[in-house]
Amino acid sequence: MPDQRFREWVRTELQQEGAALSSYVSTATRLEKAFQIRSLTLAELRALEAEIADAPGRTGPDGRNFVLRRGGKRHELDPNVRVRLRQYIRFREETGVRPVRDGTASRPSRTPAGGGSADRNYRRLTSRKAVFAAMAECRRVTEKQLRATYRFGPSRGYVARYEGHEYPSKAIVGIAFRFQFPEVGALTPHDLSGGESGAARHLSRLGFDVDGVARDPNDWSVEEVEFIVELYFAMWASQQRKGYERRSYLQQALARLAPRRNEGAIGRKLSNISAIVEGLGLPVLRGFPALGNKQTLLTAVVTDWLDDHPDSFGGLPAAPLQIPDAQDLEVPPPPAAKLGDVRRDRRGCKVDFAAQDERNRALGRAGEEWAVEFLKKDLRDKGRADLAEKVAWVSETIGDGLGYDIECSASDGSPLYVEVKTTNQGINSPFVVSANEIRASQQLGAAYVLLRIFNFSDRPQVYRLTGDLSEACDLRPLSYSAAPTSSQGVANAAKPVAQAKSKAAA
Repeated sequence: MPDQRFREWVRTELQQEGAALSSYVSTATRLEKAFQIRSLTLAELRALEAEIADAPGRTGPDGRNFVLRRGGKRHELDPNVRVRLRQYIRFREETGVRPVRDGTASRPSRTPAGGGSADRNYRRLTSRKAVFAAMAECRRVTEKQLRATYRFGPSRGYVARYEGHEYPSKAIVGIAFRFQFPEVGALTPHDLSGGESGAARHLSRLGFDVDGVARDPNDWSVEEVEFIVELYFAMWASQQRKGYERRSYLQQALARLAPRRNEGAIGRKLSNISAIVEGLGLPVLRGFPALGNKQTLLTAVVTDWLDDHPDSFGGLPAAPLQIPDAQDLEVPPPPAAKLGDVRRDRRGCKVDFAAQDERNRALGRAGEEWAVEFLKKDLRDKGRADLAEKVAWVSETIGDGLGYDIECSASDGSPLYVEVKTTNQGINSPFVVSANEIRASQQLGAAYVLLRIFNFSDRPQVYRLTGDLSEACDLRPLSYSAAPTSSQGVANAAKPVAQAKSKAAA
């Protein structure tokens, strides 16, 4: 199988999603099986590329395939292999990933201690605000300080220009990474590939002018992207208030963006924003389903907008929510891969939406109240009105310390203990669980149910997780309760004594 970093590189550098992304990965997988491309050096890969270029064609049912005889074996390959191998070689050139030898894992030639190579991939930089902070840092320090602190020297080319100032593009990308990902820190020159296809190109894609890097005149400008992102979230807020009129907003967009952009282009860009929002596990705008091939600049502007408006998804429904048919509202849990994608995409966003939901007591209480009615309606629909009357909202009447919120029964009369987790975000959004809730789920076993309510402020739906949460969920630590160790206490207590003795001797 190709390295996961190749998939990420195709997604970010080539901006491929969906079927196109799968095509790149599947072709790389076939090349790995046939030629073990992950174990080849760059020189060996280029030699293979030359052999493939010279291979005879016109075989297979459609007459488009070609045959390569190598190492005593006959390989029938489709024409896409030539292009895909060229892109794989480019991936290896730009990332510095070494060939896999004797089962060892591939890795870049140098990986600083601040994080793994995947964490230090400069293409994760998706914040214009972080770039502005890096520019301010470069104006603040001298050239000598820049080299001493960040190891970047003056630019030999690919100078970034903004508001009359000149900046070394590599240094800007490396330092900006520190502001978007403080837990990883600034990138070093070894993390960045030079030239037009490296850091300079990425900075250009974030909407900045860089000498020697041409920008497509048909691309959306920064001003156009900022306008369409503001419009998207204004439409979303209107949708939550139940006053959403799609036509009036599209006319507003046409008045601002025509004649460069027509209604079709505007609709596609709004769907591109939906793809970014959906990737973050947030609810999307109705009428504009997610569409891939997202512009890097668009991702950056959406990321910054969310950081500037952290409470956008914490509101309550404009009117009391009704439960027409409980069974129609319940869906299966999302696949783990989807939740993993959301976690990955959220790394560049400073807003912790899961923790925000946990702190939003009004949202949590409204969700619990809705869940009580949902469980009652579900029992009534199953002919157990007697059990529906016994549903108890215990977190409201007793308190929050039980590890669950509701006591009720299944339709067969067996007891259930239900913990409710509510969000205005989408089905793939992660949630926070406490140590007490995990303990309760382990003690109660199959009688414990976590009821996840999502899209709450718009069109709420639910899924259930049953039993031990440590088995039902992929748990990641968010924080720790900390206290000094006894050895630290002794060491720190000894310091004032030692200092006093030193002063006395002097």
